[in-house]
Amino acid sequence: MRQKPQEAIELLKLNVEAYPNSVLAVNNLGNAYRDLKQREPAIQCFEKSLKLLPIATGMSAQERTQSAENLRKKIEQLRKRR
Repeated sequence: MRQKPQEAIELLKLNVEAYPNSVLAVNNLGNAYRDLKQREPAIQCFEKSLKLLPIATGMSAQERTQSAENLRKKIEQLRKRR
């Protein structure tokens, strides 16, 4: 996937379309945008992931807290790069 980043984005978009409430799917799409230096779409994905955390299934409270911290750091780093 790293050799064809735009194809990876398209596949990850399909994954988000299939699982719109999946923190992991949205976060992975955000990571791909970030890796391609597409700041705004990455920030949007990470913000959406944050909003989805309270309804995420299969995560402990500790995992939610850690994920929220990681997402906030990613957003902060991307906003600093303006």
